[in-house]
Amino acid sequence: MSGRAPLSVTQQWMYAAITHPFGVGAGAESPQARDCLQIAPGQIGEIVTPSSTLTSEQRLSIYHRSYYARLLECMESMFPALLHAIGGDLFRRFALGYLQANPPESYTLNRLADHFPRYLASTRPEAGPSGERETWPDFLIELAALELASLHTFDGPGVEGQRIAGVSQVLAIPSGRLVATLVACLRLFAFQYPVHAYLISFRLGQAPELPDAKPSFVAMTRSDYRVRMLELSLSQYEVLQNLDGCKSLSSLPKIVPGLSQSVAAGWVAEWALQGLILNVTEGPLEET
Repeated sequence: MSGRAPLSVTQQWMYAAITHPFGVGAGAESPQARDCLQIAPGQIGEIVTPSSTLTSEQRLSIYHRSYYARLLECMESMFPALLHAIGGDLFRRFALGYLQANPPESYTLNRLADHFPRYLASTRPEAGPSGERETWPDFLIELAALELASLHTFDGPGVEGQRIAGVSQVLAIPSGRLVATLVACLRLFAFQYPVHAYLISFRLGQAPELPDAKPSFVAMTRSDYRVRMLELSLSQYEVLQNLDGCKSLSSLPKIVPGLSQSVAAGWVAEWALQGLILNVTEGPLEET
């Protein structure tokens, strides 16, 4: 390395060179690199000396390949079910395209894939060979979103160490007056495919095949330092969406037609047993 520039400037130049998606040659000539050091095209040797067997660009290319190889390994470890679903070659094509469009910006690789489902959705093909819009890409996008949510839920706060509502507290309040607040780590999902069943099957060591489209609703939470998923019916999903700590169950028939307060209260008791309910209070009986 040349001693003419401060080390920090040389490091910034090297980062710009080795992380460029089109290789170190393009990286060395990029505006980011030239903002650090004004190196003429083809003059990488002024910064990186060649060896007896490799040119300066070839030496830098080792770091370029290693950089993306390490990031691809991280992506594979974050989305093992998606990797299984589409195979290694296609997954790495998707992941490399994502990394080139969304280079890491955080100090931690835990945030590396934050925009991956959005990237898959934005690059989703609108039509297949027949000209009709295929739906199987939606499964891949939803599976990626669920795996990413599982990572974030695991890394985020759970209910460990908190006092949360018990079944007896729920049953002690008249069903129409029951007001429930959900735990902060709860996430709700509405999918076109049963991606949670696919993910659970994969995690059990099975080899699931791509499922047919079928609407599915899922609650995700963390307790005992484990991420848990609960399959819901549409009505249960709608009830959970409206347990905001303000409305009592007597308001739910307006939101979920035909739902009785007693059935909804029974669900809340089950969810308390599963650690989804932070607390319950007695509120006013709203007019139906």
